[in-house]
Amino acid sequence: MTEDGTEHPMVQAPARPAIQTRTPPYHTPGDGPRMSYEEYLAWHGEEGNAGEWVQGEVIPFVPPGLRHQRILRFLTLLLSAFVDSRHLGELIVAPFEMRLADLDRSREPDLLFVATEHLERFDAQRLNGAADVVVEILSTSSATRDRRDKLAEYAAAGIPEYWIIDPRFDPAIVELCTLTEDGYYAPIPPDSTGIIASIVLDGLTIDPAWLRQDPLPDVSKIAKSWSAKPESGHTRSTRRAPQS
Repeated sequence: MTEDGTEHPMVQAPARPAIQTRTPPYHTPGDGPRMSYEEYLAWHGEEGNAGEWVQGEVIPFVPPGLRHQRILRFLTLLLSAFVDSRHLGELIVAPFEMRLADLDRSREPDLLFVATEHLERFDAQRLNGAADVVVEILSTSSATRDRRDKLAEYAAAGIPEYWIIDPRFDPAIVELCTLTEDGYYAPIPPDSTGIIASIVLDGLTIDPAWLRQDPLPDVSKIAKSWSAKPESGHTRSTRRAPQS
């Protein structure tokens, strides 16, 4: 399904190398409006305006499609059930600003998680600095931006874990990426059954097959399996270089 909600043929996902980037964040100017950050805040506050701000350029959002929104709802319920029941921090769903001032950027990830020990980075309007986990669900209009631009930006910002969900392919691509000591992202390898375990959210496991089902599975049934693992459910200290 395209971002405007129309159906499109599913295609086989290509083989992908390990996700890595040592490339400094860059931005190739596009056709978006040029304005200061203060002007962007005023623009964003007007009804009907939605987008991100990168080095003086606004990147307007294309409305997401139905599959994108269904996956977003599923992940929101899934992560909320895990985070809230264990009092690990705060999960925020888009639209909400993550201000990376040192990188001259303002992004709005689909989902972001901030651990309890970093909640002081929030003010009433935005997250000032890096989240602990960021989730982006790709669409045709955002794929290059999410896989190239944000991959480099989030690594430079010190975000310990970046989830990339690409439902455009059959089967859907699900990648949980961890920030290495060398400052680039590498995929977290699945176990022998295909399950991927979050490093930041210790005890949280993701079965990529969940995101390939239609309809998506019942979160309450998944959460019951966690209750059998009382030792799980804390955040791990990870390498990060917070940006403000």
